Amino acid sequence: MSDFNNAKIIGLTGSLLAIMGMIGSLAGLSFFRLTFISGPGWSSGFMPPMHHPYPLAFYSTLSWLSLAGWVLIIISLYLFSRFYGEPGIFSYILYSILAIISGFILSIILFMVGVVTLVILIGVLIMILALLAFYAGIIAGGYFAYTSLRLLSMKSREESFKYAGILLLISAILVIILPLALLFNIASLTVLAVAYYSLKPPGIVTSGELKS
Repeated sequence: MSDFNNAKIIGLTGSLLAIMGMIGSLAGLSFFRLTFISGPGWSSGFMPPMHHPYPLAFYSTLSWLSLAGWVLIIISLYLFSRFYGEPGIFSYILYSILAIISGFILSIILFMVGVVTLVILIGVLIMILALLAFYAGIIAGGYFAYTSLRLLSMKSREESFKYAGILLLISAILVIILPLALLFNIASLTVLAVAYYSLKPPGIVTSGELKS
């Protein structure tokens, strides 16, 4: 049962850290919009970004918390895959990471090819393919992450894991609208934190299960 408790605590901690990181990313986007976009030039009263080093550093630190949180979540999924004897819980989250990294690398390669292409029209088409490759990698990563959480939901009988996976997949689909994608990501991580908190060890029967 120690593996179960460790996985639960690590997953809950990771979810909370990732939520803080996502909130920091949203705050950073808002700060960027106010600093760089609002008003014509700097005449609207907003100061240049170099005059705001501390807020930018603060938001960057919070964003790194999201990465640390996801690392803990992945470790938690590995422990749960061993505890429940379901390799797919961990392997699908690995597929998710590989899909995102592969899409990113392919998009970078295509983008560089598009930049050095002498024919302008072909170069533009290659750059569009680069964006599509990146988008496809994100969606594939979201689907594999959803599959991992759905398997965990089936094994643990905690439905919130599946709902967190659905919200995460929606977030991946909406990545082209970054602020909206971040909001769905925060919602997914919030539901994931609730799932970890509500998770019961095998053999413990809840009142809802008694009624059914």
